[in-house]
Amino acid sequence: MAQGMAKGSSFERCMCRAFSKWWTNNVRDDIYWRTAGSGAMATTRRKHGRTAVIGAGDMGIVDPIGKPFLDKFFIEFKCYAPARFGEIFSFIAKKKTRPNFIKFWEKACAEAGLVGKSPMMVVRLTRVGDFIFITSKTAIALTWCGRPHIRQCTLNVGGRLNTESNVVVYPLDVFFSIPSHVFMRACEERL
Repeated sequence: MAQGMAKGSSFERCMCRAFSKWWTNNVRDDIYWRTAGSGAMATTRRKHGRTAVIGAGDMGIVDPIGKPFLDKFFIEFKCYAPARFGEIFSFIAKKKTRPNFIKFWEKACAEAGLVGKSPMMVVRLTRVGDFIFITSKTAIALTWCGRPHIRQCTLNVGGRLNTESNVVVYPLDVFFSIPSHVFMRACEERL
């Protein structure tokens, strides 16, 4: 296995454990795990005109108690070198073509839409930290949870305001500081 793929697989396992702990208030780390082929089943089925809601995204359910979260959200994981992430700033300054990050986000939005879910993309910037990218619409629910708008960044993807595809970026620890039941209640009431 290539070093980059191994690093990505390890990151996905780490994130599945982190989301499991968040979902169970640090009781269990085995609620979620990488989907078989990390989303490959959904891609293959889609090419043949079929859907695979369960295998969509990079995170799947191991224990049914985690189903409510994945019924609502499509999770994508990306491991990124900070130098590559800097391409977003060149794009904003209109000095470069569309960066891979925006392509990844648009693909996550499209794939989430195919299965009727809202996208979330968790990005690890090597030697910087972990961040969660959510739609502006989902960010409204976070605001309702009482989290102030500190340590967040909103990117207008596609050149227009759109709560379905515009991305709001939070450090992952800010997201995980919200109890899962509070976040899910806010999503049910606000989305």
